[in-house]
Amino acid sequence: MRRFQQLSAPLCAKAVEDTAFYRYGRLISRNDVGFDVRQFACPAAEFHRKMQARAAEFPRAMLATATHDHKRGEDVRARLAVLSELSDDWTLAVERWIALSAPHCAMAGGAPMPGAGDLAILFQTIVGAWPLSLIPSDRPALTAYSKRVAAWQQKALREAKLHSDWAAPNETYERATSDFITWLFSGPSELLNEIASFAQRIGPAGAANGLAQVLVKLTAPGVPDIYQGTEYWDLSLVDPDNRSPVDFAVRQGTLAAPSVADSAAHWGDGRIKQLTVARVLALRKKMPGLFSDGSYLPLETAGPLAKYVVAFARTWRDSAAIVIFCRFTTQLMKGDDWRAMPLLHCKNTIVCIPPMLRGIFSDAVTPNRTLSIGADIEVRQVLNRLPIAVMAK
Repeated sequence: MRRFQQLSAPLCAKAVEDTAFYRYGRLISRNDVGFDVRQFACPAAEFHRKMQARAAEFPRAMLATATHDHKRGEDVRARLAVLSELSDDWTLAVERWIALSAPHCAMAGGAPMPGAGDLAILFQTIVGAWPLSLIPSDRPALTAYSKRVAAWQQKALREAKLHSDWAAPNETYERATSDFITWLFSGPSELLNEIASFAQRIGPAGAANGLAQVLVKLTAPGVPDIYQGTEYWDLSLVDPDNRSPVDFAVRQGTLAAPSVADSAAHWGDGRIKQLTVARVLALRKKMPGLFSDGSYLPLETAGPLAKYVVAFARTWRDSAAIVIFCRFTTQLMKGDDWRAMPLLHCKNTIVCIPPMLRGIFSDAVTPNRTLSIGADIEVRQVLNRLPIAVMAK
């Protein structure tokens, strides 16, 4: 029995996470360590039920969104999740990109190298990890990014074991795929321009997802784990990319961010994520009992845009924290300014507050900002700076 237990986990990991997850490319934000690709998403009500169960049964279990072994960084997954909101546009884009790729793919036995399945996963990877500041005319930056993508591609091919393998590498197929990536990143082209444009299009909504993700990790039942280097946007790929050296000096220097407004206005550099992590961790340090032993309370939302908002509270003795974040932001955002979301101009979208929670709350992310909370909260009042909010009393 002991031997079976020792072998079953690594066998499952090798079969599922290190083989099937490199083959099943419908939406690769779901393909990572510990994930179940059979679950596409869940309603907010189910999320709340799972958090309540976690608070009751595993209140001190670890909450990790990135490790030394992840297949793609936490913010790559957050960005790729946006594709589920743009499925028609994404399908048309990938079909077009595969067609544009055809003249630049080598052939073997009448089949292109790389094949359509590998291209579909490759395009998701490129869009998901595309650096926010990268433009197709920046040759040095393109070259640096292409090397990361090529290293990922070789590992992905060998893990999938369809066209190559660690035990018996298919050098012909791997070389053809590497040559295709080299061509793709050789400079501006119709295909690369369209890929860059799509990445820029979903970047803001992906960042909003990333902020929501890190906020939930820091406030939901459990003990949050911050993997080194993920204080800014984590657009890393599988190892060794996710084990790259971390510039701690730069991160130390930006801890004293000038303001939420400035960090939000320049959200692409990742300081807004670091600011959120630092200040919510400071709240946890100030109120340890609330987050280690506190109850989890779902909060109802109401109004015309209620489906775009998720809210919950943590309560313990006389203390409480209210957490609010947006979802489906692709349908709300126009351009890259969170403050332009229709949600922030809708008076009738609210979070309903039970009597036990009413009182004076302080904004944990924005210092010196307080809010008197009565029977409900107008969402536009608390999300007028960021697509997330956490308030405590």
